[in-house]
Amino acid sequence: MLNICEIYFRGDSVRVAVFTDEGGLQDRVSYHFGRARTVTVVDLDDMESVEVIQNPHGAGRGGGRALSEALASRGIDAVIVGGIGPGALSHLLEYGIRVYRAAGMSVSDALKSLAEGKLEEIREPCEDGECGHGCESESIG
Repeated sequence: MLNICEIYFRGDSVRVAVFTDEGGLQDRVSYHFGRARTVTVVDLDDMESVEVIQNPHGAGRGGGRALSEALASRGIDAVIVGGIGPGALSHLLEYGIRVYRAAGMSVSDALKSLAEGKLEEIREPCEDGECGHGCESESIG
């Protein structure tokens, strides 16, 4: 399976959803998928096409499946977030959406790092506060 960097440099479009609190390229990546208030959607090949959507499941617990389905229906290839619980991560992976960690980075820096292959791909959920914000993996979907 090609990684996002390889797909991007092959010339294929890569659509990325970055979990944020205010939205936009200058905002910071949210520390947790389940609590972000907004999602900033960007095509890596056209950084000027930015869409900010409200996260209807931003209250936390239980929204992972519905949000993952919504992202898949929008053609999202990758998600950038600070951390993520086991339920949400497994749902995203079921839809073939890759997940990358960039806690606290600006959205524009995180996207640049993703395109350069410098972000850590998340394959295991954060547990017991290791995301840096005190989450408990059981309480976040």
